[in-house]
Amino acid sequence: MYTVISNPLLPSENKTSLGRSLSQRVAHQWSGSRIRQAISSTKRVVPSPLVSDHPSKPTPIQLSKEKTADLIDKPIACADFSLATQGPDVYYNGNIDTLDQLPRDRLAWIFQPSPVEDQLSQWKDPHSIVLRKPNRPKDVSSSSSVTSFPMAMAYMRVVDVVKSSSSKACSFYCQVQIQEQVYTGRSRSCVKYEKQSSQADIDEVYLLDLNHAEKVTFRLYMQTKSSLLSGGRKRTREVCLGQQTLSFKLRPMKKQVNRLTFHHGENIYQVMLIHGTFMTERAQSLVSNQTLHADYLTIYLRGGTIPRWQRYWGVLHATYLVLYDFEYKKSKPPKEVIPFHALESVFHPSTQDEEEQMVDVGRLGLALQFTPDPRHPSSEHRMYILPDNDRSGQQWEASLQYGVSLVEEFRSPTMTQQHESIPTKYLW
Repeated sequence: MYTVISNPLLPSENKTSLGRSLSQRVAHQWSGSRIRQAISSTKRVVPSPLVSDHPSKPTPIQLSKEKTADLIDKPIACADFSLATQGPDVYYNGNIDTLDQLPRDRLAWIFQPSPVEDQLSQWKDPHSIVLRKPNRPKDVSSSSSVTSFPMAMAYMRVVDVVKSSSSKACSFYCQVQIQEQVYTGRSRSCVKYEKQSSQADIDEVYLLDLNHAEKVTFRLYMQTKSSLLSGGRKRTREVCLGQQTLSFKLRPMKKQVNRLTFHHGENIYQVMLIHGTFMTERAQSLVSNQTLHADYLTIYLRGGTIPRWQRYWGVLHATYLVLYDFEYKKSKPPKEVIPFHALESVFHPSTQDEEEQMVDVGRLGLALQFTPDPRHPSSEHRMYILPDNDRSGQQWEASLQYGVSLVEEFRSPTMTQQHESIPTKYLW
């Protein structure tokens, strides 16, 4: 035992009791604080002096065999951000803000993975995917924007970038441009996986609405850090490794994998790209001008002094009506082509309203209403047709209504109103 030497200049005091009182005061201050709650939330299984009447002999917590087995078999939950599935970033040039607002058929096609996409990160809930928008110059008019019902949708998924000739640390990002719209992806750091190779996982999806065939420009950028002489600070050096053009046509195309190769100096860079085109059957019918119906048809024409009914062999396509001679049909060139870009509706004219009835077409007659042209205010811009019988009338009406729905659904702001191409002798 060592003797306790006290300082004669200080009043005599029990140091042990002083230390205990200090610890008790601190514990009392912590008793209602959040620090104790944070400490108790860790739920450490340790002997506690509160469960025993003998502090010198703490009583251990007794666990049953069943609870012990459950604790042993239960995996420990830990946050592994490297394995977390975030899903790809999605960029879109349409008018909606979240992915779930797309039509169901488009969502089903997007979520249907290609063989390569089975190995990629899975999609998140569409409600939680916010669509990123492109950058557009302020002087670009709104006429270049797509409609709510575009003809097709181009799909581009950038998977990764591989640098096969160097493993130097760097970052990559992609840029996609369609017309004046530019999308800039996020910068991704590369990881060394071989002695002279490195790879950056990009995983970005670009959805592009199309109303006609388009060319999309893809650019690849690389960022490196170089040291400065003063202060040892580093600055980012950015270089464009090149660009390539991809053509998307108005026809459906399954998702396919392609490798884009860029050469810059002595280095070679490869980008894995999955691309395809989605189109509905209705859009395909409109684009291909599918033949909807063909039958005899009689049309009311303006004459020099007296109007007359003229018989034709009519072939209805998705966007126009071709009129042939009713005797020779297609063996001779067509007499007229009536475009339907301005067609609004098809209906039976009223036989009771004298103001509505301009031409007596009977119960089988149909009226084709076109968009009014301010250059001809006196005309109602209607075309009157008369099928041969009830069955023919039902087929013509159904086919014309289907054509009107196609034109109305995919009507774009740039679609011209072709009144001048419809001869005035057909319009009343």
